[in-house]
Amino acid sequence: MDKRLSAEAVANRTGLVISAVLSLIVGMLITVQAMLLSRVISRVYLHQATLNDVTSLIILLAIVILFRAILNGLQVTVNARIAIGI
Repeated sequence: MDKRLSAEAVANRTGLVISAVLSLIVGMLITVQAMLLSRVISRVYLHQATLNDVTSLIILLAIVILFRAILNGLQVTVNARIAIGI
């Protein structure tokens, strides 16, 4: 790795840590989103659940999607600030 790039990475350590943590959280939210979606699909198609039966799962899914979108936006902002600093 280039010495200059290594020095910039050290100077932007906080931003890199924040970006890594946001990536980890977004990854977990993707897993939760997939789990919730699979539960909705399973209950509707395999167990003939009605919309009322899966409404709570759909609301949770919407909340997870919202949080994921917010965190993705934060991650893009942090990454842009790191890139500008380099």
